Amino acid sequence: HSLIPKPKLKKERKHMRTNKIHRLISAGLGVLTCLVVAQTSEARKIEGFEAGDPAFTKTGDAGNQGTYQGEAPPEGSVQFLITTINTGANEDGATPQSGTSAVAFSTLNTFFFNTTVSNQTGSGLLIPFTFLAGDTTLTFQYDFLSNEPNQSTPRNDFAFEALFNPASGTPLIGSVTHFAQVTGTSFSLFGAQSPFTFHTGYQTFTLSLTGLGLVAGTTYDLGLGVADATNSDHASGLLVDNVQVTGVPEPSTVGLGIAGAVLMVALRSRIKRKS
Repeated sequence: HSLIPKPKLKKERKHMRTNKIHRLISAGLGVLTCLVVAQTSEARKIEGFEAGDPAFTKTGDAGNQGTYQGEAPPEGSVQFLITTINTGANEDGATPQSGTSAVAFSTLNTFFFNTTVSNQTGSGLLIPFTFLAGDTTLTFQYDFLSNEPNQSTPRNDFAFEALFNPASGTPLIGSVTHFAQVTGTSFSLFGAQSPFTFHTGYQTFTLSLTGLGLVAGTTYDLGLGVADATNSDHASGLLVDNVQVTGVPEPSTVGLGIAGAVLMVALRSRIKRKS
């Protein structure tokens, strides 16, 4: 450095400091941008049936499963199975997969807050979740299993979902959706084909939470069930996993992130002009 004139050395050091500041601001701007993008759509897991996940209630032939007939859980190491298998009915001679039989309509109907969600034997579960301001959609993954396809007289067994508000006495939010049924559904052979011969493979169901009158901070129940179309027919079931709610954070949170990004851009431009 002794051979370099002092004014030139001072200028080079200033240039190095400026470049370093530019790099730091660029890195910070990149982080802020990522945070803003992430905040515009947030998904939180409601239930994955893993150890430590929130408690839920069930009725009938309902229980945790690991890999089932060769089908691995799409999330984590556990998935949940509900079936129509009842030892008092035909159901292909299959035994309840949880050790407890599917329940009669009257029991299933009571479980779902005395709302007519089925008219035959089945099983179900209620998964609680707290609705937050900005929540837009609820999703879950499912695989519909059935021995009805290719029968000489197939019955239209089905899986259904509904939202409930047990705390306020409102039993049903919106209408019941039969999101899977035998009629018109595409099936393929399933694993070891016992006790279930056919399945749809895992799919994602998306339920819009907008326009349903849900109140922020209130806990609702997602009801999921599977039911026979008629008694004494062939077994059907439903594998469920990865229940999530997607929402947009409060506008103030996103606004702060955007404001920070704008300030960093302005600062970088100002330093660049001075240099």
